[in-house]
Amino acid sequence: MPKNISILKKFLLANFRLLLKAKNSNFVLYIPKHIQKIMQQHIKEVEALSAILKGIASQQPITLQRNQANSNTTRSNAYKKKGPQLDISKLNRVIAVDAKERLAWVEPRVTMQELLRKTLPYGLAPAVLPEFKGITVGGAIMGAAIESSSHRWGQFNDSCMAYDILLGDGSLVHATPQEHSDLFYGISGSYGTLGTVVLAELKLAPVSDMLQLSYHCFDTIAEAMQTMRSLCASPLPPDFLEAIIFNKDHTLIIAGTQVANASKPSLSLKSSSSPWFYQHLNNTQNTQDHIPIEDYLFRHDRGAFWMGSYFLHGSLLLRYILEGGLKISGLPKVWPLNRTKFTTLKAPGAIFRHLLGWMMPSQTLYSFLHKGSETWSANHLVIQDFYIPEQHALHFIEDSLDSNGITPIWICPVKATQTPQFLAPHYQKEKNEATKLLFDIGVYGMSPKDISTRQLTHDLELSTHRLGGRKMLYSHSYLSKEEFWQAYPEKLYRDLRKKYKAENRWLSIEEKVL
Repeated sequence: MPKNISILKKFLLANFRLLLKAKNSNFVLYIPKHIQKIMQQHIKEVEALSAILKGIASQQPITLQRNQANSNTTRSNAYKKKGPQLDISKLNRVIAVDAKERLAWVEPRVTMQELLRKTLPYGLAPAVLPEFKGITVGGAIMGAAIESSSHRWGQFNDSCMAYDILLGDGSLVHATPQEHSDLFYGISGSYGTLGTVVLAELKLAPVSDMLQLSYHCFDTIAEAMQTMRSLCASPLPPDFLEAIIFNKDHTLIIAGTQVANASKPSLSLKSSSSPWFYQHLNNTQNTQDHIPIEDYLFRHDRGAFWMGSYFLHGSLLLRYILEGGLKISGLPKVWPLNRTKFTTLKAPGAIFRHLLGWMMPSQTLYSFLHKGSETWSANHLVIQDFYIPEQHALHFIEDSLDSNGITPIWICPVKATQTPQFLAPHYQKEKNEATKLLFDIGVYGMSPKDISTRQLTHDLELSTHRLGGRKMLYSHSYLSKEEFWQAYPEKLYRDLRKKYKAENRWLSIEEKVL
């Protein structure tokens, strides 16, 4: 890295296209040649995308081309057939890391795995790093991603300092909290319906090589939730905090604290033959573990929490292939699905992990889902995240357990925001003590109850809105347009779309997520 690295920050924050092309610009001299080359490639590719947008008829709706390997959405992509698709797959580079200022400049298709690989050698990482390796920077920003550090830092995008955003008319806008602030905050949770991020400036945080995990087991959910609230409110909250409700009588809180010069790790998840993280937690008799930081940050990647365990049931996997992949529609009549057979998690054994564990990272599982049928998944599996204000979280969890019986449940506390991120799930308009903390309640699984997955999800969505919360929109939603716009400020959204040339260009959010 160059000595005068602060120039890089000024260089990128300014209109660096003009600076880079200026023949007599002294600024360029301070930028290493390899970074200049990456910048030139970035500029060239953004200009090419801009030209494509300018060349498409103004009334044609455009969507981003889905990257099947890295897409973590579970809903159908049928909306993408409504018009041309913009391919931004070449924007997949970490342009630079400024270790002194703790900043990184990152393109949208950089994965979390690649981002950590570039920042960890400096002892740095994003303050909030989503737990699946294939989640992209653009997806984490526009899809509003969180992690177990979110009780301190909020969402991934809350650590972003600036964006370059490509608008529907092909123009480029540099958005910060001071400049185009409405678009800067509006982009969170917008799912590419206001514009598309082509470059992000990201604030990094120092990290240790090792993490100490402390386990706290409870036989009541109420006591566990109260303990989590207390940990979040303490003067020195843990660096990472989450919980898993295995059943009504078994909730485990996992609190992570960074440590230096720790002894040999007692838990490693690097090998594909390692126990899945939820499996280790459910079986452990330890009160604490030491785990390498990278292993922890991607701890839920293998098996996608526990969703991969459903396909350890051979008959369920066969059903998915026949109904989802081969589209044999009459199968349920001759072979009825008994959900109760599959709702007890079948933990992967040592032989399976050694032979086939390499097939179980989240990217492979999501790719398998997309190649099969999102409709089959929607009809049988619940994969949803609900943000609920802390005072209502216990009620929501108990109601969910009573109505659908799905366990385990993932609990992740999230710091709410009053910045005008009006589409983000952690946005709380009223600023008071009761809205400082939300709990993301991850309901992932198959219900044993005799109720359609569609109805079950819709009921949870309505309950979420009644309790003053919101859900992540990466997954299926069964709200009507009227119900959806009762939870979001439609006029503000429409005005922002009009101001930033998104009308008749990018699909509207309700067209994508409902």
